[in-house]
Amino acid sequence: MDKLAEDRVYHLCPRCKYVQRQRPDGTYTCRNPWCERLCATSNFQPLPPISKEKAADWKAVTTGVHLYGTLPGIWEIQLQEELTKLGLRVTLWPFVDEFDLLVEFPRKVRWAIDFKDWSSVDEERLQKVQYRRDATETFVVFPDEREDYLRIKVVREQLEPELEGVRLRLFSEIITEAQAILGKKK
Repeated sequence: MDKLAEDRVYHLCPRCKYVQRQRPDGTYTCRNPWCERLCATSNFQPLPPISKEKAADWKAVTTGVHLYGTLPGIWEIQLQEELTKLGLRVTLWPFVDEFDLLVEFPRKVRWAIDFKDWSSVDEERLQKVQYRRDATETFVVFPDEREDYLRIKVVREQLEPELEGVRLRLFSEIITEAQAILGKKK
């Protein structure tokens, strides 16, 4: 990555941690417009710059590979953290490229969650998410921030019957459902 730019330091996006580019006014911006919108409306604090020397053995990959192929995604990690705070056992990427989180409740309740950060709901792509017979529920979860575009609360009534048991939820709905299950167990 040290050959990526002429700068002596790299600035990373506080949301996705990808290398930012410098604007003509000297400020830095993420290459992902979605990150820019979220950073503008959330409390993401700028990260300290990384020196070129420190980044000498880092590898640069395309943004798509960075966001969706090399690490669990930002949303997956945030969901894992929130569910873990509730006392649940959460495994990120339990099976390579099958689903994103395995959530284990007391009494053998298990959720398989595939997180999607899409700009539109695509029924054909949703059909590729397989219901997990080794789980109590299989969910496709979307960020709450996408609800204005995706309208999950509206389209799930139409789409879920075609998804063979896979259910569509927003991030906050998954947390609420988990809290309800845990409340019933206590």
